[in-house]
Formats: sequence, structure tokens, C-alpha cells
Amino acid sequence: MHFYPFFSFGEGIDMRTKLIRSAVLILIVVLHAAIGRCASQLTYECYVSNAFPLKILKEQTFFDASEKIYVYIKFSNLLPGNYLVNTTWLKYSGETERRNSSEIRIDSETDYTYYSWFKLLKKGPFSRMFMGQEYDPDQKGARTVIVDVNGKRICSESFEVF
Repeated sequence: MHFYPFFSFGEGIDMRTKLIRSAVLILIVVLHAAIGRCASQLTYECYVSNAFPLKILKEQTFFDASEKIYVYIKFSNLLPGNYLVNTTWLKYSGETERRNSSEIRIDSETDYTYYSWFKLLKKGPFSRMFMGQEYDPDQKGARTVIVDVNGKRICSESFEVF
């Protein structure tokens, strides 16, 4: 029996079988490399900001309670296909406050910017008038936004609302 680096070909195997096995091995190696290349091409940047549209690529971590808070995902080299983007906004306690889902269809390789926004709810008019507070103090504090694409977490950003 001869030993080859990738296969051990037994005695009595004809040349055609050896060629088919070699071709299959080469195909597996090429496909593995191609799949790895495609997966690694998707790049993204994640920003949390109060600007819309995003004018300055500057991430913020502190927000006033009256501001709309946006999360931006800037994809580069997004390959053709369907993508499901889930955005989850968490309270300081870890409890989900809001969840958004969006389906994106890309027909050709491109760059793409996705955004989602969140704004705290104000108290009702009577509470604001008699208590003098526009926002519930329990709504302020540390928060997190999580973005998943096709079930894979790509971004988790923390920020503070004061």
C-alpha cells in the first residue's frame, strides 16, 4: 500500500478511482476556501448616534432622554441574498423594551446602511403637569442595543440615557 499526503490508496484500486478521489479532494478544498472567503468578505461598522441621517461617523454613549437614538450598521461587500436583521433595545435591567425586524434583499454585491431608532416614552399630560417630570426616572440609565443578522449577533452597543 502506498501513502499519499491526503489519501491512502489501497492496493488494487484502478487509476480512474484514484483520479476521482483526487478530484473530489481538490473540489472539497476549493469549496472550503471559497466559503471561507465569502463569509469573511462581509464587514460592518456599528454606530449609536442621535443624528439622522448619520452625518458624523462618531459613536455616542450618552444621550438626553428627549433624543431619538439611532443604531447604524454600515455593511461593506454585502453579498446577494436575503437577510433578516433583528434589533433589540434592552433596558438597564436586561428586559427587552423594543424589538424590530427587517428583511433586506440584496441583488448584487454592494455596501448597505441599515438603521433602527428608539425614543423614550413621555409621561402623560397630567403626570407632567402635576409631577413636573417629562420622563419616568426609571427609564433613564444604562441601556444596550443588540443587532443580529440571520440569527448571528454582529453588534452589541451600550449607551446611557440621562
